Amino acid sequence: MADTQSAPAPVAVDGPAFPRFSGAEVWVQLTQEEKAQIGAVAIELVASWRLRQRVYEDQLSDIVGRAAEAAQVLLTRMLAMEVSEALPDGALEAEDGITPRVPSLLGGICRDCGCTQEDACPGGCGWAGKDQCTACAAENAPAAGRLEL
Repeated sequence: MADTQSAPAPVAVDGPAFPRFSGAEVWVQLTQEEKAQIGAVAIELVASWRLRQRVYEDQLSDIVGRAAEAAQVLLTRMLAMEVSEALPDGALEAEDGITPRVPSLLGGICRDCGCTQEDACPGGCGWAGKDQCTACAAENAPAAGRLEL
């Protein structure tokens, strides 16, 4: 049964140095066959994660644990292959053909330290601006009474 609670929408913060990859934009361009192949592997991969969780939580046998681990390795590789084959040429690079795109669902990335909503600075931080965390904003702020030239 599907979870009826929806996850909070990701913070849509784009720094100019971080071109984004939108899986949603690519998804709508895929054929039904590509969507079916990717979707089936993705669902099985999630099932393998849940199985590994059950092995740990319910202390299931080593045999089940070994199968769960093998499934996770195999399905991760299969998903990467299916997606790679379906992606249009150049989808993972910015317009210059060199700069890699960062997944859009990641949300904000600090232009100074690279922290994200999912990987905050040691000691924690928040967003001071569109593409700068509070830790870096404080660190880079001019000292009181000091004239910036």
